[in-house]
Amino acid sequence: MISLDECRKIQPELAELPDEEVTKIREQMYGLGQLVFETWNEKKSDSKNPLGSLTDSTEVK
Repeated sequence: MISLDECRKIQPELAELPDEEVTKIREQMYGLGQLVFETWNEKKSDSKNPLGSLTDSTEVK
């Protein structure tokens, strides 16, 4: 997980916000990234793996 300072370097508009607010924004961004990845992974694997599974069907024997 990236630090709050790194978040502020990436997005300068966060520089003036308190740590608690930046933490909430960072958690929401990680959640959004996880949702995007799971959706992509589900479509890529033709739904052979359940949503949230990080294993590739070629790894399962």
